[in-house]
Amino acid sequence: MATPIGHALAGAIVYAGFRRAGWKTPSMIAAIVAANLPDIDFFPGLFVHALRKYHHGVTHSIGAVVVGAVLLAAVWMLARRLRLRRLELPFLKRGDTRPASTTTGIGFLRLTLFFGACILSHVLIDYITVDRGGLIGIPLLWPFGKAFYIAVYPIFGDVWRAPLFSKKVIIHNLCNVIVEVIAFVPILVLLLYFRRRKEEKKR
Repeated sequence: MATPIGHALAGAIVYAGFRRAGWKTPSMIAAIVAANLPDIDFFPGLFVHALRKYHHGVTHSIGAVVVGAVLLAAVWMLARRLRLRRLELPFLKRGDTRPASTTTGIGFLRLTLFFGACILSHVLIDYITVDRGGLIGIPLLWPFGKAFYIAVYPIFGDVWRAPLFSKKVIIHNLCNVIVEVIAFVPILVLLLYFRRRKEEKKR
């Protein structure tokens, strides 16, 4: 698996691709969280003292992308509606009776695509990452198939964890982070730059 930093940068790239006027910082945070979400399959391993035992399970699949995207979009919209009601938006004070969904924010479909792209970025990155432990590869096509897939020529290195603070492990993981930064940061910077120029032209 790639490092959380690599997945976070991929989530930021998705945010930059979807970003438009009105999207605030929480959307960037949500993208980063969603891009790391498939790794929740580490938690069951904590209870059996084998962190990687269940890693690269169904949370790293197309099925999980769809389910996760819909759930996150629904939670985001629900949280937004509750927040808007609590803040008593100015347009409500002016007597505008239209529902909040027609006057502010982004639609459910766009949110679903947004979160789906974030989760998918994680799945695809892990597909092209070296995997030496736990379940080798990812069940990419689940629930349509149970086979595990991994790229023949991986691009990113895997994360070492033991012994956690040994010099060899630290250097290995740091090298992985450097590779991910080199791969993703230029893409992120370019996207943000062109998005900003596009927004400036509209003013």
